Amino acid sequence: MTEEEFKARHTKIFYSKRWENRLTQGGVARLAGVSPQLISKIERGESYPSFSTLFKIAQVFKMKTSAYIAYVESGEILATKASKRERRSNYR
Repeated sequence: MTEEEFKARHTKIFYSKRWENRLTQGGVARLAGVSPQLISKIERGESYPSFSTLFKIAQVFKMKTSAYIAYVESGEILATKASKRERRSNYR
């Protein structure tokens, strides 16, 4: 897998895990201790997190960093998307 493939998968997995955990971008940022702008850039694929930020993101999703990276490498998106109304009512 190339670095670009990993980055592309990461943006999809990150978005999926954020929805699965019913978090806004601001919620992830607050829990990870980073700026909402960084989370937005990561989700859009405009920026890639440092290892330190990747570690914090994995913690937000209640995963070990190695498991999160393996999840990204596998490319499997297991989360089911809730209805738009349900997602809005469950944000943190």
